[in-house]
Amino acid sequence: MQRIQRVAIVLLGLVFILSGLSEAKVKLVYVNNVTDVTANVEQQLIEMFMEENPDIEVEYRNAPITPDQLLLWAAGGMAPDVYMVHSHTVNELVGMGLLTPLDKFVKDDPEVDLYDLFPEGIEEFSVGGVLYGMPYEYHMVAALFYNADVIAESGLPTPPDHWEWEDFLRYAAKLVKTDGDQVTRWAFYSGHPLNFMHSWGGKMVDDWRNPTDTLIDSPEAIAGYEAYVDLVHRRLSPPTANYVNEFLGETTAMVLSGLWGSYAFKDANFQWDITLPPVGPNGGRGYEFVSRALGISTTTQYPEEAYRLLKFLAYDERALKIRALSVASEGVQGEMPARISVARGEAFVENDLGPKNKMLMLMVADYVYRMPRHPEARWVFGVYKVSRCATWPSVPQSKSARSYSQQNRAQRPTAPGKPSLGPSLRPQVHSTKVGWFPDLRWITVPVPCGNTGYPPKF
Repeated sequence: MQRIQRVAIVLLGLVFILSGLSEAKVKLVYVNNVTDVTANVEQQLIEMFMEENPDIEVEYRNAPITPDQLLLWAAGGMAPDVYMVHSHTVNELVGMGLLTPLDKFVKDDPEVDLYDLFPEGIEEFSVGGVLYGMPYEYHMVAALFYNADVIAESGLPTPPDHWEWEDFLRYAAKLVKTDGDQVTRWAFYSGHPLNFMHSWGGKMVDDWRNPTDTLIDSPEAIAGYEAYVDLVHRRLSPPTANYVNEFLGETTAMVLSGLWGSYAFKDANFQWDITLPPVGPNGGRGYEFVSRALGISTTTQYPEEAYRLLKFLAYDERALKIRALSVASEGVQGEMPARISVARGEAFVENDLGPKNKMLMLMVADYVYRMPRHPEARWVFGVYKVSRCATWPSVPQSKSARSYSQQNRAQRPTAPGKPSLGPSLRPQVHSTKVGWFPDLRWITVPVPCGNTGYPPKF
């Protein structure tokens, strides 16, 4: 009898042990870098995912994400399982071996249709024909925000969505206000000189997918930079500025941003909307492509579960709608879902959220330019976007433009290395040799005065 009781106790213990094992959850870490408002939405989506997937527990961290940081996390065994991938860093992350290819998951998943994602997003987050990130946001730096009250006060018509450069210059001149020699209201500000370079027919490199040479000293590229710095000489634009503060403070009438600028301007004390920037002299357009995706770390111990989380957050129609509409609760919309069927519905096209002209963002996909596909491209890209504080009224605009685009091309170094500061080009402007491109010649361009903090972190 006692033996039977002992056996029963042992069996009962095994039942409890096996029951506990069956209830053990896979624990995943998800990292994104968003605003506090958006972080609350991400947490809401995670709660929804865990309710539908009781076998998975997700820890969410809202933290800065850079390739260097991810490399440190991976080395310390602390890498997240799923994390946000910026369009400017995907190539670098793949080169570091930090992203898991998604093709093997997607091709066996009948619920995922890659043709339902904007093709620019798929192309941006693919390297060598392999998909490494599932895009969920779709952006271009193509939104020209304008202060409608200032426009009306100046007796000007609403800015068109197609205007020539000379028409833009005449229009902008009527928006400037001065007090003696002091400009009290600028017409325009953009921190994106590469948009000008591409609109004027220039390019950063010969082939962004497989770059072998830089083209920033081409006549077209120089002309685009000249147009950019000429705005300062014409006193239409400040040399450098915080575009959010300038616009909200009504000290600049028009600023260039992505649609995300809507969130920063939602509490403005004036009416505003967006249009498209003016075209180049030959009708050219060029807009920086800036988007986000989710990727899976190569160090995850649970790739199948990580894919389930990624799929829900980046592709599930409900998650995309919640993310788009919850963040837009203040009456404006600053992001567009990367899934076409969702963007065409109430999450973007079929809602009344501002800005009124947000549909213009659907018209510019054919004019985007990309980060060159090279491990060091982010360094070069960052320095190409230098501030106009390197431009001084005493320096002819053509010389200023060439200081960005046609500096000396020296021979390649004997070994790879990160950029290092070189000798001064002229007062307040520092030379930097940028990027180790095994198949690219060195280029030298100025760094903003007093600022050697390149490359930028995303």
